[in-house]
Amino acid sequence: MDKPKVRRAILAVFLSAALIMQTSGFLNGWQLKSNSDAVINNTTNYVAEADNTANDALEAVSDEVVDVQTGELALQTDDTATETNDAAANYVEGEQVASAVEPAIEPIIADVSEPVVVDESATEEDKALNTIPVGDSVSTRAVVASGNCGAQGSNLQWAFDDVTGTLTITGIGAMAAFYNMTAPWYITRNYITRVVIEEGVTSIGTEAFRNCVELINVSVPSSLESVGTSCFYSCGKLTDITLPNGLRSIGSYAFNGTGLRSIVIPSSVSTINSYAFRYCASLSKVTFLNTSAPSISATDTFLNAPASGTIYYPAGATGYTDDW
Repeated sequence: MDKPKVRRAILAVFLSAALIMQTSGFLNGWQLKSNSDAVINNTTNYVAEADNTANDALEAVSDEVVDVQTGELALQTDDTATETNDAAANYVEGEQVASAVEPAIEPIIADVSEPVVVDESATEEDKALNTIPVGDSVSTRAVVASGNCGAQGSNLQWAFDDVTGTLTITGIGAMAAFYNMTAPWYITRNYITRVVIEEGVTSIGTEAFRNCVELINVSVPSSLESVGTSCFYSCGKLTDITLPNGLRSIGSYAFNGTGLRSIVIPSSVSTINSYAFRYCASLSKVTFLNTSAPSISATDTFLNAPASGTIYYPAGATGYTDDW
C-alpha cells in the first residue's frame, strides 16, 4: 500500500471532520445569538407592557383623587348651604320675635307716666332700682320709690319722687348709718335736688346724702339732734341750710366740700368734730350763737375755708378764737 496516499487520506478525513465541527459550532453560535435577540425583544416588550400598566394605574389613581376632591368640595358646598339656610331661618325667626315684642313695648312706654307702686316686700336694693331714670329728662316720669331707713329699721321711712327730685324722710327717732355709701337712695343720688326731713326725725345718718351732687335745698326739723359724719359730703350745690336750735353735734366731714356760703351754729351745739366744714371754698361767714364756744378742733374744722372768712360770736362770749 502506498503510505503517502494513506496519510493524505487520513489527513483529508481529519480536515473534513474539523470542517464539519467548525461549521456545527458556527451554526450553534448563530442559533444562540438568535435566541439572545429573541430574549431581548421579549424583555423589551415586557418593559413596554409594564410601562403601559403603570401609566394606566396612575391615570386611574388620578381619576379617583379628582373624584374624592370633587366629593369633598360637594360636601363643603352642602355644609355652606345648610349654614346659610339656618342663618336665614334665624333671621326670619328674629324678625317674627321683634314683630311680636314691639306692640308689647308701646303700652309700657305709654304707661310710664303713671306712678309705679313699689312692692313693700321687695328688698331695699330692688326698690332703689325702680328709681333709675331711663330717659333724658326725669320730668317725663312719676316713679316713686320708698323703704325703711331707720336705726331700728321701720322707725323711719324714705320716699323719692323723681318728678320733683325730692327725697322725703319721715318717722320717729334716729336714722341708720350708711357706711361706704350704702344709703338705699344712693343709686338715685344724681337726681336728688331737694331733701325734706320731717318732724320727729332726730338724726341724719352717716353718709346719708353723700355725693348728692345735684342737691340744692335741705329742710330739717326742730327735732334734729345730730348731723352725722360725712352726711352732706361733696354736695357741691348745697349753698344754704338752717340748723335748728336743739341740734347738739355736727359730725366729722359733715359739710365737707359743700357750696355753703354762710352757716349759723345754734347755741345748743356743743360739739363740732374734725373737718366738719373742710373744703367749703365759698364759706365766708360763720355765726356762733352760744356764749360759750363748743368743743371744736382748733386747726382743721374749717380747713381750706377762705382766709378772708369771718367768724361771729356774741359779745362777751368765751372760748372763741379767730384762728379757726
